[in-house]
Amino acid sequence: MPRTKDPYKTDRSFLTPPTQSLYQDHDVEISEADWIQDLLEEAVELDNNLSGDFDLDYLKFQIFSNEYAFIKTGLISFKIKALKLYADKAKSFKKFCEDHLHKTHWMIDRLIRAAKTCIDLIVAGFEVIPRNESQARALMSNCEGDLVLAWQQVLDDHEGQLHKITAKSIKRSLKGEEEEPKMETLVVTAMLYAAIWKAAQLKGMKPIEYLEELFLGKQNCDNFAYKIKQKKWEEDLEDLVSSG
Repeated sequence: MPRTKDPYKTDRSFLTPPTQSLYQDHDVEISEADWIQDLLEEAVELDNNLSGDFDLDYLKFQIFSNEYAFIKTGLISFKIKALKLYADKAKSFKKFCEDHLHKTHWMIDRLIRAAKTCIDLIVAGFEVIPRNESQARALMSNCEGDLVLAWQQVLDDHEGQLHKITAKSIKRSLKGEEEEPKMETLVVTAMLYAAIWKAAQLKGMKPIEYLEELFLGKQNCDNFAYKIKQKKWEEDLEDLVSSG
């Protein structure tokens, strides 16, 4: 039986227009959600323009503006949370995030913190700032209280290669090279793994990150508040396991 060609796999020398599927027949109705219609309207407008209709500097501005949309999301989310604008829609900010934004409140809180980090850097005179929440979080987690000095060190380490800045390279700039940890295999039941995965997802983490913070983090944070928090995490994990 001959293999069917993957319609999404194209020759590297040819770029398939992202809007290609818009001009094909559909068996389903496209959502009428405002944000989707606005996105598609802009997509068609871009698609219909000829190369001479574009201002490259403006397009560059648009790329930067859209890349830093996570900052705007953080700023907006802060207002929703601080002013309790969600009150008519949900009983809590957590429920609002889950039911209306389809995100965990942990992720939204991270975006709020990332927005503050980036605004602080802009106010400090930087034009180049973290490009996403992960980079902002890596910077905040490893700056040891001096955000400006830490970010300048990151930029100095990536001089001429700003495109190579990642969350990992930020941590490497501020903490130095770290020996790769030795990995071992632990066999657990499917139910337990699913519970760990779910608990990690609720906190916006990978399973290994969740377990490291749960079991190893206490070595660097022995205060009472942390022990209470750890106890709560352990109880949550037990509940998830028992609930299946």
